[in-house]
Amino acid sequence: MQDFRSDTKVPDHVDIAPSVSFIAIGRNQARTLRPCLESVFRAARRAGLESFEVIFVDSGSSDESVPLVRSLFGASVRIVSLTGAMNAGIARNVGARTAAGKVLFFIDGDMEVDADFLREALDPGHALVHPVVTGQLPEKLYDPSGRPVGDASDRYRIRMRHHRPELGGVFLIDQALFRRIGGFAPELRCNEDLDLGLRLARAGVLALALPCPIAIHHTVEYLEWARLLPMIRNGSLLYPGALFRRHVTNRHYWPTLASHQRATAVLLASIGLALWLDPLWLGLYLAYVGAKNLRRPGVSLLQDLVGTTARSICFLIGVVAFAPARVPAESITFAVSNSPP
Repeated sequence: MQDFRSDTKVPDHVDIAPSVSFIAIGRNQARTLRPCLESVFRAARRAGLESFEVIFVDSGSSDESVPLVRSLFGASVRIVSLTGAMNAGIARNVGARTAAGKVLFFIDGDMEVDADFLREALDPGHALVHPVVTGQLPEKLYDPSGRPVGDASDRYRIRMRHHRPELGGVFLIDQALFRRIGGFAPELRCNEDLDLGLRLARAGVLALALPCPIAIHHTVEYLEWARLLPMIRNGSLLYPGALFRRHVTNRHYWPTLASHQRATAVLLASIGLALWLDPLWLGLYLAYVGAKNLRRPGVSLLQDLVGTTARSICFLIGVVAFAPARVPAESITFAVSNSPP
């Protein structure tokens, strides 16, 4: 095995089934992959895991992601390269298909696992304390050049221990349950994690949300033009509307809808009042966006207005006029390398 340049040493392989399979996914994230994977090994050591595996699923990176992982971690990390259809849900499904652990821990390649979270999520026998577990996700925000622009306290807004349908992109789940529920919907380019959580909730399993960090997320500010405009052009913002149709009868969906689409409700109310009473009622929506923008010191009011309005309009279009294209099973292909002997 090649040298693993970290303070955590792991064996090349083990003879027993791993208790936890860490599945990291990424595309062109060479800048963050080393701290991401090192944090995985650090967390496993802190939790006292004697047997675990680490899988990196690459979605067609054009940067040095795969060579970097191979050179830094050798056979300690199994590399799975998608060669057919690609999106985050497909990458996680493929990672799960190649995993042997009783517990799956999904993480994105731009995140760092909190070293202490596993001790909260696992019992002394290294089994999950609940079939699905997630936690807080504080964020480090950057501009497109990689310059830090600020912090966000917790993307998932978990203030107390409770059960919820929202999973987010980083969580732990019982492998048998994941297989039984059918994994992620491969046709969903966005919101695949919420869809999975809602299907689990409909089946009677809500995620346990713990009020402690599960990971730190290093990401470009969500309303940066370099991130926002491609999402508008490629149709990513239409998926929440399609999700609405899919789960409109799911009682667990409505509180999440009220939280995620508050801006849409204000926009529709403003337009309705403007048409019925006075055009000045459009100021209600502008005031709402302005108040929200005060909590985003690194984002201009124009960015917030364009981004918030685009999300709302695309949601409404998605509700009535968008259906995600089916992904044939035969189009999902991959190659595995760096497997331990």
